[in-house]
Amino acid sequence: MAATYSQGTTITFANSGGTPLTIGGVKNFSRTGGTANDIKVTTLADTAHKYKVGLRDFGELNLEMIYYPDDTGQAELRAAALAQAERQMVITLVDGTANVWTFNVVVKSFDVTGNLDDVLQATCNCRISGAVVET
Repeated sequence: MAATYSQGTTITFANSGGTPLTIGGVKNFSRTGGTANDIKVTTLADTAHKYKVGLRDFGELNLEMIYYPDDTGQAELRAAALAQAERQMVITLVDGTANVWTFNVVVKSFDVTGNLDDVLQATCNCRISGAVVET
């Protein structure tokens, strides 16, 4: 089994009209979550706890970027955070199977930081809404 490089991965974010815009300056991303709740179904007649699995929660997506104020993808992330709007995001990996991840997100935050002797950095935290479709 060969490892998949992250270099060359692209991430798009839909504008309010649904047109996908490439997010520039992305240095790394982290997709967390994917867990389901436990539903306890134990009765008084049982001799041990019993469970069913609830709905899956697909978690969050975090982006770290070099801040480009004129980048249309970053600008749309900032606008969506202010509007608390749900939008489609697509992550396309370079190779492998199931290398396109499509899902909706709500942008929870878009923060910019500056440090001595460095370029401006941005972080974006998104809540995944619904399922992640891998194709």
